Amino acid sequence: MIREVEFKILCRRHSDEIYRYAKALLGNGADAEDATQEVLLRLWGSLPKVNLFNTRAWILRTTRNYCLDQIRKRSNRFTPALVDDEINSALPRRRGTGAA
Repeated sequence: MIREVEFKILCRRHSDEIYRYAKALLGNGADAEDATQEVLLRLWGSLPKVNLFNTRAWILRTTRNYCLDQIRKRSNRFTPALVDDEINSALPRRRGTGAA
């Protein structure tokens, strides 16, 4: 019971700040909403371990780490993987080795 009340207070106090920080990092409102939900979910799971005097620092650090992970995933998703044939065709051909 106390944990739920504590969590609701922390959500009301920090959810707007999480959203604004995530939007600044991600540049997208929908992604910032997802980040806010994810950070609050992580807060719920870590609430017994989080020092209440450093809650804001924990929340901002978690938000930053989550957003950086999303940015990394986004950049990896748009990088095409090279197929072996593409790699081989990109290599310069050797002369005099008998290979065509």
